[in-house]
Amino acid sequence: MRKLAAHELVLKTARDMANELFDEVMSGNNAMYSGWKEAQERTGKTASEMREMFVTLLAPKLLEPARAILAHMLGDPAFAHLHEAIYTSILLDNTVRASRLTPAGRPRLEIARDGKVTTSYVRGTK
Repeated sequence: MRKLAAHELVLKTARDMANELFDEVMSGNNAMYSGWKEAQERTGKTASEMREMFVTLLAPKLLEPARAILAHMLGDPAFAHLHEAIYTSILLDNTVRASRLTPAGRPRLEIARDGKVTTSYVRGTK
């Protein structure tokens, strides 16, 4: 699995959401399920391997909804016993997310005739 910039509770929540979505999608759409079974037969993977592939592909797209759900749980008294763990995970997740941010574009050094070096960022590149 590729490395994602998220706290482990946020990632677990996103993966749980993807697992539930797998059940919803496959039980509610016969065409999708038959196509998925066909792909499973072509690749020679087991049903659990195919499910894991679905979860792995979808979980990164569910990180923001997972963060929103955890934040919502902080305001719900029914989850009071989890508030400390959720609060800590949200704080740590913000730290993880902030550490992955980079300037827009790639850095470009410009050296003037007098030897002064300045840095600018070239837009439109990664």
